[in-house]
Amino acid sequence: MQTTKVSLLSSLYGLLTKPKPDLTDTKRQVEFIRTAMSEAMAHAQEVGFEHVARRVRNAADIEALWYLRADVMQAIATTEGESTAKRRMGRITPLFAGLLPRGLNSRPSPLSER
Repeated sequence: MQTTKVSLLSSLYGLLTKPKPDLTDTKRQVEFIRTAMSEAMAHAQEVGFEHVARRVRNAADIEALWYLRADVMQAIATTEGESTAKRRMGRITPLFAGLLPRGLNSRPSPLSER
């Protein structure tokens, strides 16, 4: 009876808790995003935005990369135009899906509909 109770409790606990993410897969995704951001601003790195590229390379985690999106977009917009920056960052932002805490996910903006 005792083993059935323990087994039932551990099964219930297993259903209610989130599975632990695979750290190697998460690290691989972070590196993929880091590379995508670096490649997106390749031209900007050559003309005065090396400091942004360095911050992307040295970002400690996924949240740091998330907050660097604005700096990367500014670097691209300054060197190649805002439409190019918006298009490139539009391809990068979805890469963060499922990696960030809920509060950091981007929300739809009424300005993006224009």
